[in-house]
Amino acid sequence: MEKNILLINKSGLNQAFIKGFKDEGFSVISFFDDSFHPYTKSLFTKYTNIIRRLFLKDKEYIQRLEKADYQKKLLKRTQVVANMYRFDYALFFRADLYPEKIVSEIREISDIMISYQYDGMKVCRNILNYTTYFDRIFVFDPDDYKNYKHIGFLPLTNCWFSDNSIARPNERDFFYVGVGIDERKKNIRNFQKHLSGRFSLKAWLSIPSFRNEEEFGEIKYSHSVMSYEENMQFTKSSKAIIDFKLPYHNGLSFRFFEAIFYEKKVLTNNSSVRKYDFYHPYNIFVTDFDDLAGIEEFMNLPYQKLSENIVQKYSFSNWIKYVLDEKCFEKINLPECN
Repeated sequence: MEKNILLINKSGLNQAFIKGFKDEGFSVISFFDDSFHPYTKSLFTKYTNIIRRLFLKDKEYIQRLEKADYQKKLLKRTQVVANMYRFDYALFFRADLYPEKIVSEIREISDIMISYQYDGMKVCRNILNYTTYFDRIFVFDPDDYKNYKHIGFLPLTNCWFSDNSIARPNERDFFYVGVGIDERKKNIRNFQKHLSGRFSLKAWLSIPSFRNEEEFGEIKYSHSVMSYEENMQFTKSSKAIIDFKLPYHNGLSFRFFEAIFYEKKVLTNNSSVRKYDFYHPYNIFVTDFDDLAGIEEFMNLPYQKLSENIVQKYSFSNWIKYVLDEKCFEKINLPECN
């Protein structure tokens, strides 16, 4: 009998997960449907915002309206889902981002409820207030697993998604896509200068709509977010992927696992990757992006194919069997678990 799952995931990977579930034979309902369109500001709201900012020094009026509108949509969607379905599984991506009332109501219509905390506990400690609602909570930072395994948290990494499209030849040496925070802008520009014509780079950094940045060579800035599908097209046609670690966790981004599937090299400042079973110095170069000595030698080394067992271990197919505790899966450990 086909099992059904409620997917509560706001990230740009939502469609990739939906496709993955369907490929694995699940009936999947996405919590975030077309009803979650951006908040629309009326002319009255715009004028009120100007007045409040000028005379009351209230700079968060619009943010409060947006938050109230979003929470109203959350509650309405929860009620719609609850009236239509009962689920074998509910899978949250960072349940701490949602009001407790939403979490509680989804618990009532789900046989098994799971949260994947794909960010560091330093920014999502609210999940500690929700533990009684969940059958399983997974963390992807080795330090978080070490610190919270005593209360039942489980280890997990990100994964790769199957892609049957035709492979593309490499059109460039390096590719990066991500949020244009100041440190990353500095690092990517420094990296571009270091290349100085020896290697090719394409970088796409998303920035807020109220900011503009001067483009620098193949470093592009955008007020929109690149789609996952376009991201993968650039990934497939690049020799190496650039990864910047966030300061508040040591978990590995999806880039590492996409690189495993597409057999791409990775440049990263996340030194914890050296502890993982798929690490090979010919495939992954760890740098602080200040001292870039050794990049040329690294790029000239041949990519070292990983064993099929390692590759399949990090597939979505194995990932979801492990997360749902179904039969015939390879357990996904974090380094401290080995």
